[in-house]
Amino acid sequence: LDLQMTLRLQRTVVEQKRRHLELVIQAIEQAERALAASEKLDWETFKQIIEVINMQSDMEWMKEYYTEEQLAELAERGTPEVLERGQRDWAALIKDVEAAIAAGLDPHSEQAQALAARWSSLIEAFTGGNPAIRESLTRLYADQANWPSTFKQPYSDEVGAFLSQAGAACKKE
Repeated sequence: LDLQMTLRLQRTVVEQKRRHLELVIQAIEQAERALAASEKLDWETFKQIIEVINMQSDMEWMKEYYTEEQLAELAERGTPEVLERGQRDWAALIKDVEAAIAAGLDPHSEQAQALAARWSSLIEAFTGGNPAIRESLTRLYADQANWPSTFKQPYSDEVGAFLSQAGAACKKE
């Protein structure tokens, strides 16, 4: 790597850490305000602080699946707003797929294929169309046996199987 690329990567990593620290500071400030306003211990607020602080270490293990360049690209696109919207979109999609499964929807149906298309669209948004990042993401999910016990797959195996079948049906058409 040339010096300019090395500096850019380093800056991206430091900016990512700064964003995390800003989240921690916001959570602590919220706890201070809540405590000052009510003078009671709000354990939910303190739980949130701990979750924000632990979030960084909980996700650290994922970095081994990506190159420094890929991490820099993900960090560059991963503003707090983008991450929040992505989490909302993923949660809504998973909920919709779970509802489709509960309703007995055929994975080959048009509705199921629309869910699979949403899934692909969200993966495309995450990877930014970068095939190397997509490959790294695939490797990460293929290696679930080595995930830390504290990290759980964000969707059930049933959801994964349904989307796989629906996605395969999309490709056949």
